[in-house]
Amino acid sequence: MKAAEASSEKPVLRQDVIHSTESSTPSLSSKQSSLNGQVHLVVLFAPMKEFAAATERIDGIKALGRGVYMVHAKSSEARDLVTGIRHISFKKTRAIPRVKEASLGASENRTYTVVSYSFDGPSAQQKTQAQRLIRRSPCVRLRPGVLLFPHLRKKEFERYYLRDAKHQLYNARAFVTKMVENGATVRRWSRLRLIGPSSEELVGKAIQRMVSTELSSIEFQLARLREVAAKPGVPPRKLKERFTVLARRFRVLRANFTVVQNIWHHDTQKDLRRTYSLVLKTRHEIAAVVEGSVPFHDTGNSSEVRLELSPTNATETDKS
Repeated sequence: MKAAEASSEKPVLRQDVIHSTESSTPSLSSKQSSLNGQVHLVVLFAPMKEFAAATERIDGIKALGRGVYMVHAKSSEARDLVTGIRHISFKKTRAIPRVKEASLGASENRTYTVVSYSFDGPSAQQKTQAQRLIRRSPCVRLRPGVLLFPHLRKKEFERYYLRDAKHQLYNARAFVTKMVENGATVRRWSRLRLIGPSSEELVGKAIQRMVSTELSSIEFQLARLREVAAKPGVPPRKLKERFTVLARRFRVLRANFTVVQNIWHHDTQKDLRRTYSLVLKTRHEIAAVVEGSVPFHDTGNSSEVRLELSPTNATETDKS
């Protein structure tokens, strides 16, 4: 009866508290079960069965999720196990530096939030919704089901996340809420700071990998759309509808990656300009099919799209 009552309780969402209905097997004492100066959060980049098995016999490590562990720094066994494995380490911090203080290479002046999520037999709709939420969240995918968000002061959150009213972006807290509504089990750890230059390097590579993957996906679909547009007899309405979907997706990613660049100082504009030029090329080729080489413009109709990069985001403009 008690178990049933516990499972019916609504999870509470707040800083550094597990937002989940699942239980975890403790491998740290109750005094060591929260992050502090001696207890670190470690995210592995690749699944390792040997590592997971070793955590069952080592008291200094506690599994928190897929590839996410709590490691006690004073445990020599725990340190030896983690050393040599590609991972990112975090420690708890109280300070939340301003974004302007977190210049490139100054990882000690940045704070983060790690979010881990999972589904129990997810449906295709849940997977699609999760991907849409990630694309609307300025975050970095560290590994499947584990995301890294910036942790900002309230005023800076409003400055960077709310500056583009047309494209709603989610911070870690809002993302967790949306994912729980989507049926996921989610955990969140906030006010974290990277440990060591190797962790910062891996985060930088993860950002570049995320940018390349998302934009390459759009570029591939744009190429496919141009191939379809070149074939005779294709309904113009279908071409315009498909282009609209891809153009909107690019706009959301552009807003997302601009926040990533402004906060983490990782240059995303070169990649965005390349994809943007392909968006323009596709638009003109479809326009030639639909309207006899006359470009279609944004008239408020959802099937007609005109893209422009703001002067602050790119030097390339639409001159058509």
